[in-house]
Amino acid sequence: MHGLWPETPPYGTSACVAPLDATPPVDVVPCYANLSCPNCADDGSALGFETHEFGKHGNCAGVANATNYLDQVCSLAAQPLAVMARARAAGGDLDALASAVAAAGYEVFSTNAATGELYLSACSNRDYKAVGPWVLAPVAGFDVACGSGQA
Repeated sequence: MHGLWPETPPYGTSACVAPLDATPPVDVVPCYANLSCPNCADDGSALGFETHEFGKHGNCAGVANATNYLDQVCSLAAQPLAVMARARAAGGDLDALASAVAAAGYEVFSTNAATGELYLSACSNRDYKAVGPWVLAPVAGFDVACGSGQA
């Protein structure tokens, strides 16, 4: 999983809600422990990738700190990743993975064939005061999933 990217202007209408603590991550969270990404940001390590993601996207995600941001990413991604793993094991390509994720009840907001990524939509309730939680929800259902104060 790549990360949680609030769609702040000019990409969307999400408010930028700064973290309570903007200190970069110092430890690798468990779901990134086996990450090997030589083409990723910084030094290609899991910690380098986490640092890049938190610095670029976590700074507007309304979270408590880097660990809270990364733990929410891992939590949000766990079930869709399991669905994708089953579809991939059955020989599925990106379209098959997207179909399987959608059939499991998650809105696939878009796909990127060049990078092999699926983008899922998520919202967060602004009233939760900068600690999340983010939830996967269809864009049309943000008001129900996160209330009218969603970010």
